[in-house]
Amino acid sequence: MKQATRTTRAARTALTARKTAARATAGLAVIALTQALLAPTASANHGGSGVEPDNSGQYFQKYYLNSAANTASGHGKSQLERTDISTHWTTNWSDVRLRDWWGDEGNANVYGWARCEESNWWNGKCDKILVFFNEYTMSGKSAAKWRSLACHEIGHTGDLGHRGSGSNPYSADSNYNSCMQTYLNSSGWPQNLDNHDINAVNAGV
Repeated sequence: MKQATRTTRAARTALTARKTAARATAGLAVIALTQALLAPTASANHGGSGVEPDNSGQYFQKYYLNSAANTASGHGKSQLERTDISTHWTTNWSDVRLRDWWGDEGNANVYGWARCEESNWWNGKCDKILVFFNEYTMSGKSAAKWRSLACHEIGHTGDLGHRGSGSNPYSADSNYNSCMQTYLNSSGWPQNLDNHDINAVNAGV
């Protein structure tokens, strides 16, 4: 009788051990799946200064734009539309707000910029992006140069960084045909994204 009792206890202990191991394995599987689901996608931030959007359908709001910026923003949006990011106009600030800004003091060499205003708590990417066009430095500039600026700043909203003649710290662009050039005024104000830009955005969508 005592031998049978010891055998029963040993069997129960073995069964408990197997159940514990099964739970641990299941737990590790859940953790691995969660990490896979939350793993960041490939970044299009090829120059270190892009803003990664939290989804591939971006809604753009025009907010106090002058006539030149208003027209140019349509061109910039159409350039981003060449990628796998779909773009739409809206009257509310749900994804990207485009606005004018008069930045004279200390910003005489700044034509515009894009920055993340609010991050998505779930994936850490940017939920609300703010794009500025500097009316002060762009005053008197041609429509073509406004198109170049809009392409550049809206390109940042697709997580594109700066391009340059060297590969470090910027992604190389030796023929200066990308609007993502770091210095637009010294590179001829290119007005479009090039194939490298488009491929970089698509790699991160």
